[in-house]
Amino acid sequence: MDHKHAPAGSAAERTFALKHALTEKGVIPDGYIEHFTEVMETDFDPANGARVVARAWVDPAYRELLLRDGTAACEQFGYTGVQG
Repeated sequence: MDHKHAPAGSAAERTFALKHALTEKGVIPDGYIEHFTEVMETDFDPANGARVVARAWVDPAYRELLLRDGTAACEQFGYTGVQG
């Protein structure tokens, strides 16, 4: 069975097409990828995790909060994830 495939576009073209399709279908909101990229480039820092762990070592109440609700514990430092 012989069939031909269209040549694949460049990585940039395929990335754009996938982003466009996901946005059009409502899988991701418009501007999400740009926002996520900006957050990762400017706010993501391994030192943030070190600050959270260091506080948990010296503050038993914070440690309990971190174990119970990590999102709420991280919010005390102003850290939020893609969930908000």
